[in-house]
Amino acid sequence: MYFNSKDDLIVAIDLWNMKQGKEFSVSKSDSRRIYFKCKHSDTCPFKLHASSQDGAIWGVYKFTNEHSCDGELGRIARIKAPAKVVAAYLAQKIHDDCEILKPKAIQLELRREFGVQIKYDVALRARNRATEMVYGRYDQSFEMLPKYLYMLRQSNPGSMVEWEVGDDGRFKHLFVALAASATPFMFSLRPVIVVDGTHLKGKNRGILFVAVTKDGNESLFPLAYGVGPKENDESWTYFMSRIQRVYGQANPLLIVSDQHISIANAIRNELPNAPHGLCYYHLQNNLKHYGKAAVEVYRQAAFAYEKSDFNRAMNALKAMKRVAYDKLMGIGPEKVGSFDVSFACATLQFYDIKCR
Repeated sequence: MYFNSKDDLIVAIDLWNMKQGKEFSVSKSDSRRIYFKCKHSDTCPFKLHASSQDGAIWGVYKFTNEHSCDGELGRIARIKAPAKVVAAYLAQKIHDDCEILKPKAIQLELRREFGVQIKYDVALRARNRATEMVYGRYDQSFEMLPKYLYMLRQSNPGSMVEWEVGDDGRFKHLFVALAASATPFMFSLRPVIVVDGTHLKGKNRGILFVAVTKDGNESLFPLAYGVGPKENDESWTYFMSRIQRVYGQANPLLIVSDQHISIANAIRNELPNAPHGLCYYHLQNNLKHYGKAAVEVYRQAAFAYEKSDFNRAMNALKAMKRVAYDKLMGIGPEKVGSFDVSFACATLQFYDIKCR
């Protein structure tokens, strides 16, 4: 077997011995050769010799895979698993399973698979190192962003792909809307766009912004995504201004979201003619502490097609829970119900498309 460096060779042997439940020590090592022997007995026949002609490529030329020592006794307390060795094991799992385990899950798996106990901080360092081994460092990913976006434009003609940096020259905002999403939306999908943001958990944090709708099979259909530093007026204005440029010509166009004030401000400034509906699912959750009966009455109001049905349900809610009624009417009846049957895309039965 051959390895690209001496460190790669040592990590590979460390990992192999951990899987075998054995330990070794280095009896001799220099710039051209390294000898491994059993750690617990000088008479044990186990040995592995490797060398390098140029100091770069290392090859194993002698290997005796036999142990006469009692390598199993007390191995849970004895065998050490350095972070770099655990990282090599995790990197293979990430590559094969596309799953990044949490430190406690890593501790449990090593104890179950190899009988090896490691500390939480070792598992954390190993997880972070394995992630970098597979996906690269975060700063390297940001350095590749301009090239990636260039190739995205070349392979998806007609797409809107933009990014911006701040005054300090650092990455700030990103927006991507592929032509493959924009074309069917403009010609064959219902004119409803649901927007939301979620916090990124990577080293550099930030917010992921998304815009979706539903296709004819009631499946989620992605329209655009973006990245910004915070979920504030500036970031939402940047995102919604690009939504307006790509999808704003759809008439009529309904925007659905939760009650985040920055979303409302951005829609009012960038899409002033687009009705803004609130997500039924979020409004319903806000009413749960008023009881199941209040939630059910609100559901009847939200899904009412006729103004009389809406008023009947809301009056029932008013008699049942005046606080819940005042809260919804304070938001505005145009956001919690539908009065115009002809303008079907503005009814709340479409408002929950991102949540179902």
